[in-house]
Amino acid sequence: MAKTKTARSKKSGKVLFIRTCNKDMTAYGGFKWPESGKVVAPDWNPRPECGGGLHGLLWARGDWSKTSGELDAKWLVCEADAKDVVEIGNKIKVPRCTVRSVHTNM
Repeated sequence: MAKTKTARSKKSGKVLFIRTCNKDMTAYGGFKWPESGKVVAPDWNPRPECGGGLHGLLWARGDWSKTSGELDAKWLVCEADAKDVVEIGNKIKVPRCTVRSVHTNM
């Protein structure tokens, strides 16, 4: 069986990414994010495709249509290991991260 090539970063260190959640901190599929601290994807897979990880916009760059436009949405700033980043077009996913801060539009 051929190995699946992933778009993992070869970099070391930490990266920041942003993402949005519903006001109750739930995301697509009902996953509930913590308001702070460590979080692990229960469905992690390293394939460069949607699903199977914690998704966001690396350094707040990428496809902003993937964020919520709701006024009561929560905006999360998350930190992850650069070596864990898998690029999926204009967004990324990681197996684990730390929620550093949560913000609202209101």
